[in-house]
Amino acid sequence: MLITTDYLGLSKSLSLINVVPSFVDVDANGSMDLVITGTATQAVNIRVLLNSAAKGAAVQYNLAGAIRWPTPDLMTPLDLLTVTDVDRDGKPDLLISRYNFGTILYYRNAGTATSPTFQLQNQTFGGITTDDFVYAKARSIVVADLNGDQKNELVLAATNGTIKVYQFPDPTSQSPLTLIDSLSSIGLPGMGLIAAPADLDGDQLPDLMLGSIAGGLRYLKNTSKKVVVTGVQEEPTGPWAFPNPTDRYLTIRPPFTGHAELLSLSGQTMLPAQSVTVDTDTIIDLGTLPDGTYLLRLMAENHPTQVQKVVVWK
Repeated sequence: MLITTDYLGLSKSLSLINVVPSFVDVDANGSMDLVITGTATQAVNIRVLLNSAAKGAAVQYNLAGAIRWPTPDLMTPLDLLTVTDVDRDGKPDLLISRYNFGTILYYRNAGTATSPTFQLQNQTFGGITTDDFVYAKARSIVVADLNGDQKNELVLAATNGTIKVYQFPDPTSQSPLTLIDSLSSIGLPGMGLIAAPADLDGDQLPDLMLGSIAGGLRYLKNTSKKVVVTGVQEEPTGPWAFPNPTDRYLTIRPPFTGHAELLSLSGQTMLPAQSVTVDTDTIIDLGTLPDGTYLLRLMAENHPTQVQKVVVWK
C-alpha cells in the first residue's frame, strides 16, 4: 500500500536528485537510522536521520533534525555510498564505489556518529584498480555476515551485471580480494545492479534483493550453512560501570580490554576515549558534566561494541 510519494517532504525541503536511501545503525543503539545521499547543484549531499524510536518500535525520523555529514573530497555524483564500521571501532565509516573509476574508496571516521571526521585511508580498497573500470564499473556494496561466523563478507554487485562474494579484506591492504563465490548459477540478473541485504525468511541469515536498470527485483535466498560459534566468552548481560546513578565518580570494570568513551544521547563526545583493561577498575570523574543521561561506550576488536546508560545526578 502506497503511503506517500514524498516521504518526510524530502523533495520540497532538500531539492535533491539521484536520491539513494539506506538503513544502518549509525549511532550503535540497536535501531535503524536513515542515510540519504543525493545531488544538489552538482554537489553530493549526505544527510543522516537518527531514529528516535526505541529498538523494535516503529521508526521515528525528523527531517528538521537531520545531520549533514561532510562530503568526502573525492566523492562525486553517481558514486555509491555504503556506511559500515570497517575497522570495528564502533563508529560508522564509509566505503564509496566510484562511478567514473570503478574503484572503492575507504574513509575512516575519526570523529563521532553525529560529528564525523572522514579521513581517506585507501583509494583502491580490496585491491580493485582502474584497470577493472570497463569490466565492472560502479559496484553496489554489501557488508554482511553471510553465515553467522561473526566475520563479515563483502558482496559486490556491479554495473555490468556480475555479483561476487569475497572475504572481507584488511581495510588498508592493497592485495586482491579473495573470491568466495561468483554466483554463476544465477546467470546475468541485469545491468546496473543495486543490492540490499535483509533476513527475508527468518533463518537469522541475510538474503539479497537485487534491483537493475531493467526493473523488477530478484530475491536471492541465502543457503549458506549457518555456523554455530562456540568456545567464545559470553558478552556481559549485567552492568559494568557503577555506581549508577552517580554524583561524580564512575568506576568502569570492563568485561574485555578496549577503549571506553562517554557520549551524550545525541552522540557528542563528552569525555574522550581512554584505555581500559578487563576486570580492572578504572575511575573517571564526571563532576564537570551537567545532570542528565549519557552513553558509556566500550569498544575493542573482535568484540561487539557495548553501550551502557549512565545517569549523572548531583
